[in-house]
Amino acid sequence: DQNTDIYMIDLVANVLSRLTSDPARDAAPSWSPDGSRIAFESFQTGVLQIYVVNADGSSLTRLTDSSGGATNPAWSPVDNNIAFMSSQDGSNAAVYLVPLDGSGLFRLTNEANPNSDPAWSPDGSMIAFRSYSSSSVANICVINRDGSNPRCLTDSQWINGAPAWSPDGTRLSV
Repeated sequence: DQNTDIYMIDLVANVLSRLTSDPARDAAPSWSPDGSRIAFESFQTGVLQIYVVNADGSSLTRLTDSSGGATNPAWSPVDNNIAFMSSQDGSNAAVYLVPLDGSGLFRLTNEANPNSDPAWSPDGSMIAFRSYSSSSVANICVINRDGSNPRCLTDSQWINGAPAWSPDGTRLSV
């Protein structure tokens, strides 16, 4: 129907299931570690927000309520915390962390530069992200899940891609 929604494909049963059906754009799914839920971004309120839905399409819940929008959800591999990008406080986009119950929203990055594309380390101890110093330069940085020890790993004159961790957590692809 030309509507961007969240679908699930069961590879064993070869069945496609539609999980969302709002006319607004739903995208960027991220699975919970136990496979029971999916976080995603949606434009249902007119501003991108993070939602969570059960894997069977039930219990749709909005997790964020940011006037600056919220995108790029990344579910922690070890618990029910979701990292995402937002201009929550009206400043540059930053990486935030929120528990599944919506309480305890925490801003992880505090740089003056916009940040995006959070990616959890396999053990859930760190988050890698893209940090933009201009429209044509983005470097890959990491930060501990408590917001300590932020550091950039690249020093490029170009835009580095979204980070992805190796399964053992010792390498990042960008």
